[in-house]
Amino acid sequence: MDAIKDSDNWIFFIRLNNISEQLDISKITVTQEHIQGSNEIGEIPYSISDQSALIELLQILLHSKGHDYHLKNTKIKLTVALTCWDELETQEKPKQVLQNNLPLLLNFIESNWKSDNLKIIGLSAQGFPLDSEENKEKYQLEGSRKLWLPD
Repeated sequence: MDAIKDSDNWIFFIRLNNISEQLDISKITVTQEHIQGSNEIGEIPYSISDQSALIELLQILLHSKGHDYHLKNTKIKLTVALTCWDELETQEKPKQVLQNNLPLLLNFIESNWKSDNLKIIGLSAQGFPLDSEENKEKYQLEGSRKLWLPD
C-alpha cells in the first residue's frame, strides 16, 4: 500500500481481447419456454463484468491514495495502455476503441481525472502477432519493438 500512496504516475494495462463480453438482457429473446416458466430469465447466470472489476480496482487505488471524489484528480497522472494493439486490427484511435469496448470505464476515468493528467495509448510490444512461423522468426531476429499510439 505504501507504493500506491507514494506514487503519482500510474500505468493501467488492459488487454481488450481478454475482456469478457457482457451479458445484455436487452438482447435476450423471450421464448414460449420463458412465458410458460420452464426457463425463467432469472436463471441466467450473473457475474460482475470485467469492466466493473476494472472500475472497482481504480476506486480501490484512488481510495488508498486518499482521493476526494468531489474533485477531479490533479495529483496522479494516469496512462491507460491498451495492450496487444496489433491484435485489435483497427484504424481507430485508442480512446475511441476504449469508448467502444469499455464505455463505463472511460466515463469513470474521464470523470475522475483532469484531461492534462490522462493519456490513453495503444501498445504492441512486437508490432505484429506471433501466430505464424514467419513472425516468430522475425521476432527472434529483430527482438521486440514498441508501438505507441497516442490518442
